[in-house]
Amino acid sequence: MKYFIIALLILFIDYASKSLTMLFIPLHGGIEVFQSAISFSLVHVGNRGAAWGVMNDKHLILLIARMVVTLGLIVYLVFKNKDHRRIIPFILIIAGATGNILDCFLYGHVIDMLKFVFWNYHYPIFNVADSSICIGVLWLLVLSMFEKSADSTPPHEEEEEQPYRSSL
Repeated sequence: MKYFIIALLILFIDYASKSLTMLFIPLHGGIEVFQSAISFSLVHVGNRGAAWGVMNDKHLILLIARMVVTLGLIVYLVFKNKDHRRIIPFILIIAGATGNILDCFLYGHVIDMLKFVFWNYHYPIFNVADSSICIGVLWLLVLSMFEKSADSTPPHEEEEEQPYRSSL
């Protein structure tokens, strides 16, 4: 039940942030929060593609792919996952993907609003759902790195090496 609450909380924050963006920031408008070597603005853009506008002209294919992958993750989490440490990262990914899928049905595109500029590099504009997905994926990567490092530890060496004895 607590995992369902986490998912609902992420969906609520995502939906609320998108609703407030639509209410207070005109489409393609923005509010600069701070500016320096790293700048941050709240903006209002509609994204029919993925990050960096990839597949912008393949909206339906991207929507179907999002739904299939999300459904696959739900099936994996419910029926296959045996590692309790992976539950929250999967919940973060599923909740974020669901938030973006809902946008496609409600608005015809995903609403993005968080814009960062790092030393004149304009990072792709994203939203709370995207952040949730990225955090979940990074969490899974860290878990898998620790698993691999634990698997690759050398076995304990025997205290004394036995001399070779001929059977002759």
